[in-house]
Amino acid sequence: MDWGLAGRTAVVTGAAAGIGHGVATELVQAGARVFGVDLSWPDETDELEMDRLTIDVSAREAVHKAVARVVAETGEVAVLVNCAGITRARDDMFEYDDVDWRAVLDINATGLFYCLQAAAEHMVKRGDGAIVNISSIAGRNGRGLSIPYAAAKAAVINITRSTALELAPKGVRVNAVAPGAIDTEFNRRLGAQFGPRQGLSVDEYVEKLAERVPMGRLGTPQDVARVICFLASPFSGYVTGQTINVDGGILMD
Repeated sequence: MDWGLAGRTAVVTGAAAGIGHGVATELVQAGARVFGVDLSWPDETDELEMDRLTIDVSAREAVHKAVARVVAETGEVAVLVNCAGITRARDDMFEYDDVDWRAVLDINATGLFYCLQAAAEHMVKRGDGAIVNISSIAGRNGRGLSIPYAAAKAAVINITRSTALELAPKGVRVNAVAPGAIDTEFNRRLGAQFGPRQGLSVDEYVEKLAERVPMGRLGTPQDVARVICFLASPFSGYVTGQTINVDGGILMD
């Protein structure tokens, strides 16, 4: 699909798998030069023409150096998509410890802000740029399965609104998407952890997630990636500070 981003430079965090990889694929196919950021990459990389950077997004100095490198090499960062994220799921709220809380918040909220801050600094100089953050419907309605995750994703929504307000007069737009039940390894890992306790295989656990989706199916990374690419593209040039649910109708707000 032509998103009007051919020849532009995009940075996608969490690009090694899941939604992030779906976004990177969509942008490469649209003609953008994509720099994928992740903490690690599969031993056997696919054939996607993407520059791969191995970075911990919660390390502020490393993030700023990486963005500076992208700008030095290409002259811009036109698009930033913040997909990097982790979760820690426990049986109840009393099992979470300092390590769980800090790990999830450091990547999902603090790291996201570091990446946004680094990219926006260069975008402001050009008076142009689009940033899209990955939240979750858990950030809107809570999630008992992972309280740190829900808290971090709620923070993403407010970071999106706050930075959009500050950056709008400077030509930079900031939006977010809130995915629902998406068929990725993220949910399969939860299935491996909690499925056996319900007498379910991993596949059965993931399939059961679709039962609460009005559209009757799980979303795909491509479903989310296309909404993200719209928000990153010139076609959404008058949209900023918004969080769009991509959840098959679970939440209608």
